[in-house]
Amino acid sequence: MEDNKQVILLRETVLQLDLRCKVISGLVKLMDLTIGKDEFLSRAAHILGDAVHAEVMIAVIDSQTELFSFYPVKQEDELLDADMEKREYALKIFKNIEGGSTGHVENEGFMCFPIGSGVAVRGMMVAFHADRREKFPPHEVKLFNEAAALLEKIMEQAVLLADMNSSIIKMQKLFDIVKAFSKVSGFQQFIEDSVRAAADIVECEAASVMLLDKEKNVLRFTAVTGEVKDKLLGYEFPANEGISGWAVKTGREAIVNEAGESEHFSSRVDEIAGFSTRNIMVAPLGDADGPVGVIETVNKINGQDFSSQDMLYLSILASQITQVLKQPPRDSGIPETFIDTAALLLDTLEAGYYPNPRHSRNMLSTAKELALALGQDENTAKEISLAALLHDIGKIAVPQEILQKPDPLSDKEWALMKKHSETGAAILEKSAGLSALAPYVKYHHEKWDGTGYPEGLKGKDIPLGARIIAVCDAFDAMRCDRNYGRKLTVAAAIEELIINSSTQFDPECVGAAVSMFRKMEESLLS
Repeated sequence: MEDNKQVILLRETVLQLDLRCKVISGLVKLMDLTIGKDEFLSRAAHILGDAVHAEVMIAVIDSQTELFSFYPVKQEDELLDADMEKREYALKIFKNIEGGSTGHVENEGFMCFPIGSGVAVRGMMVAFHADRREKFPPHEVKLFNEAAALLEKIMEQAVLLADMNSSIIKMQKLFDIVKAFSKVSGFQQFIEDSVRAAADIVECEAASVMLLDKEKNVLRFTAVTGEVKDKLLGYEFPANEGISGWAVKTGREAIVNEAGESEHFSSRVDEIAGFSTRNIMVAPLGDADGPVGVIETVNKINGQDFSSQDMLYLSILASQITQVLKQPPRDSGIPETFIDTAALLLDTLEAGYYPNPRHSRNMLSTAKELALALGQDENTAKEISLAALLHDIGKIAVPQEILQKPDPLSDKEWALMKKHSETGAAILEKSAGLSALAPYVKYHHEKWDGTGYPEGLKGKDIPLGARIIAVCDAFDAMRCDRNYGRKLTVAAAIEELIINSSTQFDPECVGAAVSMFRKMEESLLS
C-alpha cells in the first residue's frame, strides 16, 4: 500500500515537471517567432490557461499612457459583462499588490502575480478558475509565479532590443543626412531634408529652421514640417523673441518640456499657426563668427518629454546645417565636415561616460599613422582612421546606466555592452558610403588568439583595420583615467602592449605601434 502511494506521488511529480517544461519551453519558443507583442502575449495567455485549466489574462502597462492592455486581445463589441467584471476585479487586486501590501494574491478560484516588482512592475498575470470555490493547487501557483518571472525577462529584453533598433535607425538617418552634404545641389532642398529628418528622428509633431536676417533683426521660417507649414513658411518675427530668439541670442541649446511656464516663451507663433506648443527643443545655428539662425522641434509625440538623447541628435543636425551655410559642397568622397560632425557626435556621446571625451577623436590620427607605418596606401589609411573615429558609435544604443556604471558590470550588462561593436557595424552597413568601414568596427574587439568577440576570429582572419583599431583603442584607454584602473605613462602603456602581443594583439601591429608611441614619448619628454 505504501509502495503504491510512492508510485502515485512519483507519477504526480513527473507530470508536474512535464507540465512545467511544456509551459516554459512554449513561452521560450514564442520568442523565436516573428510575431508582434499582441500576438505573443495572447498566445502566452492561452499556453498558461491550458496548463492551469483556467481563464488566464495577461495585463500590461503601456509606458506612455500608463493604462492597462489586456491579452488575449478582445474588441469592444466582443467584451461581455463577465469579461469587464473580471478585468475590474483584477485591477482592484493589482492596486493592493502595487501598493506593497502583498506580493501576489491567491483566493478561491483566483490568483494574480505581478510581472516585475517595485517601480519596475510591467503588468500582471491573472487566472480565473471555472469553479470559483476551488483554490489552485500549489504546483500550479508555483508554475504561474515562474511564468510571471520569465515574462518579465522576455519583456525587458524586448524593450532593450526595441530601444537599440530605434537608436540604430536614427543614427543611420543622421549619417545619411550628414553624408548628403557632399552632394548638395541646393541649400533649400538640404535644409528641408534636415528638418524632415529632425522631426522623424526625435519623433515630434513639427520641426523648423529659422534663419537670422541681421539687417531687419528678424528670424524667418525657412523650412517647416507638419500641418503648420503653409501658415509659417516665410513668416518673420523679432529675433530676440521667444525661446528660439533666446537660443540665437545666447548661442545655447535648450530643452523646455513645460514651454508655457518658460519666461522666454512667446505665444505669437502659436497664434499665427493655430497651434499649441507643449514642449520645445532648440539648437542655435552658427559658430564663433556669430549666429545665423536656429533649428527647433516642437511637441514630442504621445505626450512625452524631449530627452538628452533627442538633444544630441538635434545638435548634430544643427552642426551640419551650419557647415552647409559656411562652406560650398564638395563633389565626392567623404567631406571634412562629415568627419568634424562625426567627431562632435563621438565627443558628445563619450562625455556622458568616458573620462577622456576625446578618445575617439584621438584615434583618428593614431590609427592613420599606424596604418601608414604598416604599408597601407593613403586612401586605405584614411578609411581605417575614419573607422577608428567611429569604432564606438554603437554605444549610442547601450543604456546610459551601463555606460556610466563605476562598478564591474554584471553578466547581463556585459552581454549588452558587448553588442556595441555589432550595433556600430549595423549603423555603418546601412549608411551610404560607410559600409566598407563596418568590418573594422565590428571586429575591433577580436583578439589575436581567438578569445575576443563577437565571433572569436583569430590571427589574420581579423581584418587589418580592426587589428589596428584594437591597438590604438587599448593604448589611448590606458593613457587616461578610468573607472577600472589608473592612468598609465606612455612607457607603461607600451609595456602592456608588448606583454599582450600575440595573445590580444597582432604582433606586427604592436611592433609598428611601439616605435610610433616611443616617438610620442620622446616628444613629451623633450
